[in-house]
Amino acid sequence: MFYRKTLRKLVDSHPENFEEGEEFLLDPAGLSFVMQRLAKVSLIETKRDVIGDAFETFIGNHVRGQEGQFFTPKNAVELLVKAVNPAIGETVIDPACGAGGFLGATVQHHLNNGATNRQIKSFVNKRLFGVDKDNYLAQLARTHIALLASENPGIPCGDSLAWRDEQGEMIDTIPGNGKYDIVLTNPPFGSKIVAATGEDLASFKLAYKWKLNKATGTFSQSDKLQLRNIAPQVLFLERCIQLAKPGGKIGLVLPESLVSSKTHRYVMDFMRSECHVDLVAGMPENLFKTSGKGGTHTKTCLLVLRKKVDRQEQSGQSKLFMAEAKWCGHDSRGKSIPHDDLGTITENYLNFKAGKRISNTPMGFLVPDRSIAQNVLAPRYYDPSVKAELRALAKTHDLIVLGDLVNSGILKLQTGHEVGKLAYGTGTIPFVRTSDISSWEIKLDPKHGLSEEIFSQYSAKQDVQPDDILLVRDGTYLIGTCGIVTANDKKMVYQSHIYKIRTLPNKLGINPHLLLAILTCEIVQKQICSRRFTQDIIDSLGDRIL
Repeated sequence: MFYRKTLRKLVDSHPENFEEGEEFLLDPAGLSFVMQRLAKVSLIETKRDVIGDAFETFIGNHVRGQEGQFFTPKNAVELLVKAVNPAIGETVIDPACGAGGFLGATVQHHLNNGATNRQIKSFVNKRLFGVDKDNYLAQLARTHIALLASENPGIPCGDSLAWRDEQGEMIDTIPGNGKYDIVLTNPPFGSKIVAATGEDLASFKLAYKWKLNKATGTFSQSDKLQLRNIAPQVLFLERCIQLAKPGGKIGLVLPESLVSSKTHRYVMDFMRSECHVDLVAGMPENLFKTSGKGGTHTKTCLLVLRKKVDRQEQSGQSKLFMAEAKWCGHDSRGKSIPHDDLGTITENYLNFKAGKRISNTPMGFLVPDRSIAQNVLAPRYYDPSVKAELRALAKTHDLIVLGDLVNSGILKLQTGHEVGKLAYGTGTIPFVRTSDISSWEIKLDPKHGLSEEIFSQYSAKQDVQPDDILLVRDGTYLIGTCGIVTANDKKMVYQSHIYKIRTLPNKLGINPHLLLAILTCEIVQKQICSRRFTQDIIDSLGDRIL
């Protein structure tokens, strides 16, 4: 009876968060059992986002994946909240708020910093806002914050890209563009999500095609809209910049592919023209894995931006704080582990902002803005341990860039081909895949043998010869793995995820076996690791091998 009376009081005091006449549907025994278990759970002290985790448990993985509904783990939320450090008088929004993880963490941040109950109520009522396209999630977020603060935040259900509510009307119940001191969000990302259409799409600069000025390395906007579906995270990034006041701070989660790939360099150029980049922290691929089947392996980065007061502000003298986490507190099956680098990264960043000296390690290092190459913002690209080791080697060795050896005609690079699964098993000629290369050897697998007819289509194009080196170009864990072709291996077809490297006659004394040793030595493998970028769920070395 106690629980039912308590629920009635909550319904009466927060009618916005409940249906009229809402009641527990469990019988007394079931209700007692559930409440005894829930009594052991704290929404504040737990290391996980309990409400977000519950939603992920009860809503199917397939549905959430299509909608991009993968909720940000609590340690990543706390890193971004502490990094932007919202003040009690600042206005905050999450335009893709989900179950309210970032909003709840902001309330808790103020409580941890000594805010009174009165201040918290005023903040939630007047300065805390969110939007979510899913009506159930918007309701859940409102309830989440109301339970923490005993006050109702402004969280309408609507499309924050179109800035329209469920009825298709413009959202006018919360502030719009240019009104927020802090923007905190994890935008939905996924190939099946329709980001915006028609008139709404035309209101975004990043929805247009952009042209590269090769002389300056910068991009300019054309007057032609992109015809294919634009990644939702691209438009959400621009919306976040629009929502922030000049000088406002933005903390957000982005796929590493967005901050590193050639395809999206115009997006990073636009972002850097509009904002100062204060922090980029690379996350492990396990970050969004909530269980063996739940979540996603998409590799992400956490960013903190400051919107420029004037777009003409120069960033060249500033330094970016970068970090690359190896551990995130749970493994690839979502099970807790004792290793978590996010706390160390947070501490190092706060020390940096406080003017303290930081150690130059993957847990925190500084990169001058002018040193950012081709708008690549993936932290592992600038791994300080690699640079330090190369500087030390330069005292005793000649360092030669592989691309220079290609340009001077000493090495020749070529990629393979895809033959399609229907070709597997049609004959005995090996089709070499990335998994067939190991410990300098090429292991020929007859299960994927090709016919003589298929071999004849590719043999002249691939021209495999003894002493050619095969190096894995794309994959997850095998990139950089090398094998050398012997006379017995010559008759093969190798797949497109593999580079073939041939050593041509030269006066430098470089031969295939010396090259194989160099490519597999520790420092070169470290460089390969730092040059590999994630494209959604697969990594690629690409032409960065040069």
